Amino acid sequence: MSELQQKFELAHQWLHEAESVLLASGAGMSAAAGIDYGDKRWFAENFTPMLQYGISTCAEILGGMGLPPLLQWGYLSHQLDLVRFGEIDHPVYRLQFEALAERDHFIFASNVDALYERHGFEPSRIYTPQGDYARMQCVKPCSDETWNTRTYLEQIRERTDPRTWQLQDESRLPRCPNCGGPMFMNVRAAHWFLEAPYLPQRERLISWLDAAASRKLLTIEIGAGFNTPGVIRWPVEQITSQHADAKMIRVNPNNAKIPRSLLERSLSMVCGGQEFVAAVFAR
Repeated sequence: MSELQQKFELAHQWLHEAESVLLASGAGMSAAAGIDYGDKRWFAENFTPMLQYGISTCAEILGGMGLPPLLQWGYLSHQLDLVRFGEIDHPVYRLQFEALAERDHFIFASNVDALYERHGFEPSRIYTPQGDYARMQCVKPCSDETWNTRTYLEQIRERTDPRTWQLQDESRLPRCPNCGGPMFMNVRAAHWFLEAPYLPQRERLISWLDAAASRKLLTIEIGAGFNTPGVIRWPVEQITSQHADAKMIRVNPNNAKIPRSLLERSLSMVCGGQEFVAAVFAR
């Protein structure tokens, strides 16, 4: 049995023994389900018209940044329709749900695609500090209000050229219903991000962690690297260190290193999220 397989066995044992499970995930979790912003093949298959502009991955134009507004929103109307609102039923999420649905758990995810909720997890047990593509906000912002993204996307798609993905009607650009200013998705893209919609989620997580202090807590972190370590990676380390009976499993093909202070009660899994979930949850 290889070292990795031995770790899979121990990880499964820890999962079985845990009384509460904090499942924390970063971009690597969405990539495991096929939503990989750095994948050129995936981009070419799903965003073919954008190739004519010399763009080869979603990562090059996160949020359509750097594109002229008419092209930006023409592109986003397709990207969000696929990533946030498209039909998806992936084993990597389904297996997690099947393993945790009847157990005390909480989801802590940096991804804004709502894949956990879309695979059956209860929204009240999910905290997404980076926001949600399904909401729109004013970028001033002039208020704490948010609006349904899908409504705006439908209006944009109606007037987008299918060959160029350019929006043909400037009046369809998303404008704040209150002040008329520009809008963007309610995600942590800049200083104007409205965090208010997610504060109740954060309070529920804090309360859940307080209750878990007297239980055997297992934190499982999947696919959270160093692009934004302050969102998932470092908080998970802090949570684990503050709970005397907590253990941590870190899953990452490139950045699975464990802090020295947590070595004795942590597992470093150098593998992808899909491989880990299949080996540990699918039992």
